[in-house]
Amino acid sequence: MKKFKEIDNLFFDALKNEVFTGAAVLASKNGKVSFFETYGKTSAEGDKITRETFFDLASLTKPLATTIFFQLLWQKKKISPEDNVSYFYNEWKTDTYKKNIKISNLLLHDSGLPAHRKFYEKIQDIEFKFREKSRMDMISKEALEHIPGSQTLYSDLGFMVLKYVLEKIAGESMYEYLKKNIYDYSESGLFFPSLKKSDCIKFCETSFSCFRNKRLTGEVNDENAFFIGGEDGHAGLFGNCMDINNLLREIFCSYKGFKSCVLKSSCSREILKNRKNKRYYGFDITSKIESSAGSFFTDKSPGHLGYTGTSFWMDLEKGLWIILLTNRVYYGDNNFKIKIFRPLLHDRLINLV
Repeated sequence: MKKFKEIDNLFFDALKNEVFTGAAVLASKNGKVSFFETYGKTSAEGDKITRETFFDLASLTKPLATTIFFQLLWQKKKISPEDNVSYFYNEWKTDTYKKNIKISNLLLHDSGLPAHRKFYEKIQDIEFKFREKSRMDMISKEALEHIPGSQTLYSDLGFMVLKYVLEKIAGESMYEYLKKNIYDYSESGLFFPSLKKSDCIKFCETSFSCFRNKRLTGEVNDENAFFIGGEDGHAGLFGNCMDINNLLREIFCSYKGFKSCVLKSSCSREILKNRKNKRYYGFDITSKIESSAGSFFTDKSPGHLGYTGTSFWMDLEKGLWIILLTNRVYYGDNNFKIKIFRPLLHDRLINLV
């Protein structure tokens, strides 16, 4: 469409400048898709990106899987944001500081747990069925970076712990629970490749893994997630734009109070409540300066970024969201050209939809 020609040109320039090899973008307003296009290839010499191509969503796993998992259990009164993690994980009951960490601290990234650790280097030689528990033991031995609740430190470890606790409560895997309780209902095909036969699925390639000695296609880019089987609380989820769109529509409808939703409105409004201008439960908040969401999303816009080059931002006031999926890590972990591209895309696209 001529109306979106400047968006096309923006992507063509990005492909030429090796921001990524392939991308998909979707914009929706009031529940209706107003723009959906794909660009480039799955790799430098790969197949053309289509609407059905699956991307490694990386940390979008946190809001679109782990946080939703928490909300569904919260609705059933099996857990609460104010519960201490130690209530569900006995190993923390005798720890002077960790015994005071609440579920809300994990969701808000202010638990004090470190941002990242290379656990995969230690657990790769452990028998597979014991790896996740061994990793939890390692996390339990980590010193906190600060007193719980005193400051924000974005932490993968917090969501590793959260997923472990939630599965213990649910009595089944996160994906199994999400698939039957919300993904199928909302017509969202989000999934973890390790748990689903994916021979016929087209994936967008990501990094070359030195640890696995190969280019990654249909395998989670994150090494910590890979070595416990690909399904983790902080990473591992795959999907395409429409999968995310359908789930965001469910979240938005619930927030607005439509009764047909699986998600209870009261819980959704608590999840998407701005807490001290820091974060929402499980979702990020737009920055006031140099936001990746650009300049035109309101301050009521939950969203998240994924390490592989993925993102979504959802403006609750305008009823608008933009989903961007790319494989920026194809050109290396230090390829950060998307930091310039992403806000520019949002600013141009939001004024056209």
